[in-house]
Amino acid sequence: MKIFVKKNYYEPNEYESYTHKKCPRCEEVKPIDNFGKTKTNGVLGWGWRSKCKECDRQMCRDYAINNREKRNKRLRDYRKKHPEKAKDYDLRGRLKKEYGITPEQRDEMFKLQNNKCYICGKKTDKLVIDHDHKTGKVRKLLCHGCNTMLGKFEIYRDRVEVFKKYLDEH
Repeated sequence: MKIFVKKNYYEPNEYESYTHKKCPRCEEVKPIDNFGKTKTNGVLGWGWRSKCKECDRQMCRDYAINNREKRNKRLRDYRKKHPEKAKDYDLRGRLKKEYGITPEQRDEMFKLQNNKCYICGKKTDKLVIDHDHKTGKVRKLLCHGCNTMLGKFEIYRDRVEVFKKYLDEH
């Protein structure tokens, strides 16, 4: 185990060979991959952050709690100044949270299905991501009508034959 010790100059191979580092906040020696990388003006152009990822996250949470108004104002100003970036960021977060995919993966699904609903074949840019509500597994892209019908079908699966019989009779 080679522990990182802060000094003024490092040979590139020496710097990259460290396996562990001590976090000054929690004072634990942790594997080097528990520390984020950051851009620097040094020889390598990058370096490890001083605090471990856990401590960095906790400091960020603490700041958000203790400086709520200041932080919210900064975020609102950013969103006003960069509406497209904010929209893209929101989309990326929503897709990741709801379906576990990226916008690029969603776009690839559109491309593979040729912008057509997987069930009825209707071509539209307003396809929705169909997924299993129990497992969260993404299935295919569907139009709104087919997705709604499929949702009802899943709920009333045991009554499908009764519905068929009813339609045949009337």
